[in-house]
Amino acid sequence: MLTELVANARWREPASELQAPDPGDNHLWALLAERGVVLVTGDRLLLESPPAPASVLSARSFLELFNT
Repeated sequence: MLTELVANARWREPASELQAPDPGDNHLWALLAERGVVLVTGDRLLLESPPAPASVLSARSFLELFNT
């Protein structure tokens, strides 16, 4: 699965820097504000309150998508 992720990944730089609840997540927050971005993380703040229209999944939720 990791090989597929790396082979199909895209490098993206967000157009603007938004302010995340955790200042260390500003870059991720700005990426998540763009459409078509999905983040798989264990970060509780990002999982509980992502910026719209973000798709944020836990690793478990992401893997469950492949087990259905």
